[in-house]
Amino acid sequence: MIPEFERAPGVTTSMSVVVCRGNFTGSGRISGSMLLVDGNVDLLPTHNMRNSLIRASGEVHLPLNDRPMGCTIESRVKDATSPYRFFEVRDTGLLVADDEEGLVVTGTKPGTPFGTSGIAKGDLIRALDDVGAGHSEWFRKLLRRAVVCQGDCLVTVTPATRPSTSPSSSQHPSNHGSLVAAQT
Repeated sequence: MIPEFERAPGVTTSMSVVVCRGNFTGSGRISGSMLLVDGNVDLLPTHNMRNSLIRASGEVHLPLNDRPMGCTIESRVKDATSPYRFFEVRDTGLLVADDEEGLVVTGTKPGTPFGTSGIAKGDLIRALDDVGAGHSEWFRKLLRRAVVCQGDCLVTVTPATRPSTSPSSSQHPSNHGSLVAAQT
């Protein structure tokens, strides 16, 4: 484990394509490479940058005494990893956030599998395919695997307390389902 006050070890790249989610720290030489970074790029520990494309959604930090030769360097780019895209939960029509009670639904997009599944704002997601939902990043990984490998998933939900809209649902509270199947 690296203490917070120490610089993270960097990566030397030569004739490489790097597409990453999160920050990138270079080291040594960067030559003939393409860095597409959804985060900050720290090139302070590098030297001899040549013939490379460096594109970041955050800041790009360059060494003071080194002059990149034949490089295109772009910071604060909206879609820095384009044409590559990382899987996001919101792409499935579900918006979630970490909460002290668990993973809470903050919204759904109409016309998507989750938008038509009955899941609503305030519901707590407990599991996906019988695996605990955990925090939002863990859930993203579970959902990505379910979508890519299976094409569907079973989501266990604890519904938020909502006012009853029909007499039958208030007469039979057990009719409030806690399992929602969504085909994505």
